[in-house]
Amino acid sequence: MKPILERSRPSVSVVDFSREQLMARLRALLGGEILVSAWLIGSCARGDAKPWSDIDLILVRETDLPFVERPRLFPCLDEMGVPVDLLVYTPEEFSALENHPTSFWRQAQKERLRLI
Repeated sequence: MKPILERSRPSVSVVDFSREQLMARLRALLGGEILVSAWLIGSCARGDAKPWSDIDLILVRETDLPFVERPRLFPCLDEMGVPVDLLVYTPEEFSALENHPTSFWRQAQKERLRLI
């Protein structure tokens, strides 16, 4: 018998697609957005995603919105059909993180894949 998480697996999961397919779809969805850059991080970038994994993204763009409101700028990502965990930084914030990385940021630097 399969473990319970495998039996209750979502009908559509990131593991149903190759990393290249996910990246191509993300590029297509984000291509019309005004972005400085876009990065895939986390398990999808590392290639070790599981059925319940989400897509972890870092997007960089100019905005005056508070940090917690920025993901609302990207309703196009709902079309992925799987959960997306989105961090949106301004170019200045991104530069500061690049120059003075936290432990989270150092890990993201190691594994990230540039989309845009």
